[in-house]
Order: sequence, then structure tokens, then C-alpha cells
Amino acid sequence: MFKNSFYILLLAIISWGSYQISFPSNTTPDLYYEGVFFENIIKHIKQITAGSRAVGDDYHDDVERYLKRKLNQMGLSVSVQTSLGFNNKNRTAAPVRNIIATYPGTQPNSPALLLMAHYDAAKFSATGAGDDASGVAIILESVNALLKTAQAPSNNLVILFTDAEEIGLLGAHAFINEQLSYYNIGLIVNLEARGTSGPAMMWPETVGGNQAMIEHFKVANIPMPVTSSLHYEIYRMLPNDTDLTPFNQQAKLNGYNFAFIDDHFNYHTQKDSLENLSLNTLAHETIQFYSLLKHLAQTDLSQMQTASSLVYFSLPLVGLISHSTTVTWLVLTVSVLVLIGLMIIAFSRKQLVLKSLLAGFAPILTAIAVTYIWCWLLVKALYALYPEFHDILQGFPYSGHLIMGAFLLSGGIASTSILAWFSGKNPLAQSFANILLWLIITIPACYALPGSGLLVWPVLFSVLLLLIQVFTQKLADTFAAVFAVAAFILLGWLLVNFPIALGIQAIPLTAVIMAALLALFSPLFRGKPTAVITLAAMLTPLALLAWHFIQKPTISQQQPLPTSLSYLYDLDEQKGYFFNYDTVATDWNQQLFAHSENDSVINEFRSHYKKPLKNLASVAQPVVLEGIDIQAEKLLGPLNQQEIEVTFTAHSKTEILEIYSKVPIIIQHMSIDKRNAVFESPLQLETGNRLLHYYFDGKKQIKLRLTLPPGQTIDWQLQSHSTDLLDHPAFNLQSRPDTQMPKPFIKSDNTITVQSFTFGSD
Repeated sequence: MFKNSFYILLLAIISWGSYQISFPSNTTPDLYYEGVFFENIIKHIKQITAGSRAVGDDYHDDVERYLKRKLNQMGLSVSVQTSLGFNNKNRTAAPVRNIIATYPGTQPNSPALLLMAHYDAAKFSATGAGDDASGVAIILESVNALLKTAQAPSNNLVILFTDAEEIGLLGAHAFINEQLSYYNIGLIVNLEARGTSGPAMMWPETVGGNQAMIEHFKVANIPMPVTSSLHYEIYRMLPNDTDLTPFNQQAKLNGYNFAFIDDHFNYHTQKDSLENLSLNTLAHETIQFYSLLKHLAQTDLSQMQTASSLVYFSLPLVGLISHSTTVTWLVLTVSVLVLIGLMIIAFSRKQLVLKSLLAGFAPILTAIAVTYIWCWLLVKALYALYPEFHDILQGFPYSGHLIMGAFLLSGGIASTSILAWFSGKNPLAQSFANILLWLIITIPACYALPGSGLLVWPVLFSVLLLLIQVFTQKLADTFAAVFAVAAFILLGWLLVNFPIALGIQAIPLTAVIMAALLALFSPLFRGKPTAVITLAAMLTPLALLAWHFIQKPTISQQQPLPTSLSYLYDLDEQKGYFFNYDTVATDWNQQLFAHSENDSVINEFRSHYKKPLKNLASVAQPVVLEGIDIQAEKLLGPLNQQEIEVTFTAHSKTEILEIYSKVPIIIQHMSIDKRNAVFESPLQLETGNRLLHYYFDGKKQIKLRLTLPPGQTIDWQLQSHSTDLLDHPAFNLQSRPDTQMPKPFIKSDNTITVQSFTFGSD
């Protein structure tokens, strides 16, 4: 048992170590890299994050002016695209001001290189140092260094600092619809973030294959690259979008994304600050971006689209490795042929019979099942013991790395103990079964998801180990450690990254992959540990985790609890309500919920006002809030349709307007302030569907012009939001304690006025 635990600990150290050494360490603020002054990047971030810069915030305008001034000082030609952005998927709209800067290359007729980041931040809760002040600052300083110290770029450079990314990629959509045709864009590099630390990872978004993109990334000789085609395959299956996505899907342009995602619990919160932004991470993204920029500035960008794709992955201290999908199938073919040959030999030598082969599947399937169930139970127990983790909506709580490490170590000990317990029965049959199971999974995976081709290498390692095992079990026991170490060097950092990227709810799935990977090298695990020893070993990392939680509270000033509070006033009903989205009740303003409504009332409220709240209390003497003024008129038009113009005038503190339809409605065409909202087909809304989610800037009036079928009646519920709840003198609410912060991803600390609007067809 000691030997098995040692190997698990060794492989865990390799996995975590591979993750840690994949990006710089001990970075100082005075770092200098080939003309890039790190302290300038930090100064830019400090200036950009000095205030709240969401769409409609006053400091948003200050940041715009700052960026224009810096770009002008660098000698670039600067313009601002003032428009209205609209996202057809979520029907969100807002005024946008994209900042566009250009620099002519020595070959002005060649395709241009577009460098992109967004300069707005999430509303209600975020300061956005990582997301995405870091990207803006890195582009500013890198381009400045390129123009001052490097060879003059051959390609035209276009810098695009998009607006309103956080509310639906609105700036990117507006640029594509109105400005893209004026620029001959050949390639895009986009900088993003979803945390404040960890390696800066690259993934391409391509039209067709990725071969040219990956080959140029290799030629650029990027220091410390972190990427894998498997990550990209997973990214494509998730509902993720960056500003690059509409350029790729609508404009059919290729591009590179860079992003860091660790310390995900800071994402879209007040903790996404310069103080919490890792200098190591910032340096990693800077070095990679600048190295790629120097290469792409001189590269023929017209050759960046190809039909074929490569499988690629990075190894710490080695760099980027890539191969064609042909190599993937060649490795699989060799593995299958060698496996068949070894199976024939084993059957002929009576080392293997059909019954023992079928029985050989029991260890790996048992290990996978037990490990999954065990880790699933641990995650459930964690949330039961620490319900405050439910309020960390990113899914990766404080101490998430320790949680991940303890749970996976415990699960790894469980799986290796099962493999060791079965090892004395027929180890050769188990090895054959383990490889067969991997092939059953890997072959269709490589066909459906070509980027998963790096999974064939652990299979090949295990086949080579089996080749030794068929002829000498003792030597196989020795070489098993070598092949296992090689496999975990290749895939270990991916196992670390899955829970970081997907949240600790992904730990059970990660444990399944880990157990299956360990089973490929089952000769490494021997002996028949007792249940008591196994249980003690499994509980040891959990005990250490428990000790950590005893010594360090889960919530503190450094690790604040995300909380929320909202007030809704219904003008029609003349009723007021306080509500929040919190799982854990705190002392902060808890007196407001002393007489909380029952589940039936809460469910009715959720349905009527479209709020997924957790707690609700009606107010005996509600604070009356001002609504918005609505004027509507029917315009002259064809007899077979209605043309209606609706003008909404909000009060000075209104920041958001939401419109929900209370009846089914068909909208054939809609314009917002004379700018068309493009529908692929007439928009059909069912009862309760949202028509528009509009973010105001300083102008508190919008005009909607609608084309409707004859006889169609407008019956809307309007919700206007202001983020003034805690400052509103009529409420006299306590300030949020320093152990709490506004909850991300939802509207909080806000007042909401609800009113109905009906306009007939007559």
C-alpha cells in the first residue's frame, strides 16, 4: 500500500508541477522583455481599473479618452465607432463606442493584422483588471515596443478595443456589421481572461483546418506555450464565446485567443483587481503575445486558412508539439496491430483465455465506478458542509486547488487500491482489457473530435508496456513507472486544468479520466491492501483538507462571500418586494427577510418577474419608485402590416430596460434608434419571452420602431433597473460588510420598477 500511495503522490506532483512550470515564476514589476516594459503594462491596468467602466458608467468615458490619448501618442491613427450594438441571440442592445487605431505597414496592400481586447467591464460587480484591462494594456505596450524597437511591420496593424463585450459581444457585432468591410483583415489575435492567475493558454478559432495557424505559432518560437487541441475540442462543445467568435462564425476570419482562467472565483467580481492579478500570469501572456506579434507583423496573412488540421499539445520545458491526424491514425493502427499480435501470442502460450480476458475488464470498470462515486459523494458532502460555496457562482470556490488535490488524491488511492487488489488474479488479462477499453473510447473520439488525438500516446505507451509484460512480468513492473510518468507528463496538467476550467463539479469526471489513465499502467500497482489501510490512506488527504478549513475560515476579508440584494416595485400593483439570490443567510440586512414568503409565492414571483431568486419578502409600506415615460404612435404604412414607434424616456439613474411580452407576438422587423436589429426570420415571442435587454448610457431615451402583422396587440411588462439601492435615502440600508461583496453574473444592489404597457391594433 505504501508503494502504491508513493506512486500516486509522485504522479500528482508531476501533474501539478507540470501545470506550475508551464508559466513564469517570481516575476517582478520591473521586468523588461525585448523592448516591452512590464511596469508600463501595470500602469495602464492601474489607470483603466481606477473606476467602474461598465457600459453607461461615467468612468467608462474616462477610459475611452485615456486609450485614445495613448494610441495617439504612439503615432497611430485613431477613430471611434459610435453605434448601437445588438446581439440577436440574447436580444441585448446598447450604445457602443469601439476604439479603432491603425498603423500602416510597409506592404499596405497586404491583409491586416487585427489586435483585439475589450475595454469595458462587467456591470454591478467587477473592476476587470484581468478581464480585460490586462489584454488592453498588453496590446498597448507590445505595439509600442514593436514600433520602437523591432523591424517595421510589413502588414497593416489594426487595434480594436471593443466596447460592451460583457453584455453580449455587442462591440464586436457592431464592428463586423458596420466597419469590417473598410479593413482588409487577414488574421485576428484576441486577448481575454476568466480569472486572475494561471498560465495564459492559446486556442485558435478557425474556418476549416488549423494547420497553418499551428505551424505559424511554432515558427514564431513562442516561449512557454500552453495549449492543446483537446482543450479546443472541449471549448467548442461548451457555450463559450469571445469577441473572436463572431468574427470567426460570421466574417469567416481566423484568429488566436489567449486567456488565463485560474483563480476563477475572482472572475466578474471586485476581487478581479490589480492587487490580485498574478504578475507571473501577466508576464506569460505578454511574452507569448509579443513573440507572436513580431512574427505575424511580417507574415503573409493571406495563407492562414487551410483545410487540414493538426493535433497539437504543449509540454513544459519542451514547447509545442504537433502532428497530423494521419499520425494519430497511424499510432492507433500500430497499437491495434501490436495488440492483436500480442493477443495471439498470449493465447497460444496459454497466458490468456477468453474467460480471463473478459474478467480483466472488472478491475478498470470497478476502479472507474468507485472513483467516480467516491468523488461525487465528496463534492456533495463539501457543499453540504459549506453551503456558502453555492454562492460562489463561478463553481470554483476559495481553496479550490486544495479541494481538487485532496479529492483527486483520495480518489486516486481508491482506484489504485482496486487495481492492486485485482493484480494477483491475472495481471496480463487486465492489461489487455485496459487497452481494449481505451481503444473502444479513443477510436470514435479521434474520429468525432480530431483534436483529441493526443490521447493515442498513452495508449501507445501502454501497448509498449504490454509488449514487455507478455514476455517478462518482472521487467514490466519496472518499466510501468517509466511509462506512467511519461503519460502524466503529457496529460497531467490537463487533469489539473479540467476542474479549474469547469469547476469542482467536474472533479468526479476528472477522477474517471485519472482512474482510466492509471489503469493503463496497472503493473505499477501491486499487493493486496487491507480495507482498513486503504480507507486510512483515502482519508488522509481529506483530513489535511479539513485541518486547512479549521485553521483558515472559508469566508474572510480576503475571501469575501458574494451576496445580493434587490428591491422591486410594481407600479401596477403598487407593491414592493426585497429579494436576493443567496443560498446562505447572513446578518447583512437579514431583518428585511424576517417574514420571508413561502415557496408557492416565491415560485409565482419567479415566473411573473423572471427572477431566479432564492429569498423574497414583501414590504408593508413600499418605497414608491419612478417609472419610465412611454409614448407610442402608429405610423402610416402598408395595409398588410403595422408600423409602430414607441419612445421610452427614463429618469436620470435608470441604467437598464428590459421588455417582456405578456402575450404571443410576431415582430417582422425592429429598429432601435433608427438602427436595424437583424433577425434571421420574423421574431416569434411566446408569453413571458424577453424582447429587449437595453443598457443606457448618458442618453436616457430610446425609440423602437416595430413592424407587426395587422391586428397584433402590444402587451408588455417593462422592468427598469437602477444600481442605487444601497445609496437610496428612502431605504436607509446598511453597507455591505467587508467580508462580503456583490454577487457576480446577476443584477444586484439595484432597484427595479415594473410597469405594464399596452398598445392596441386600432
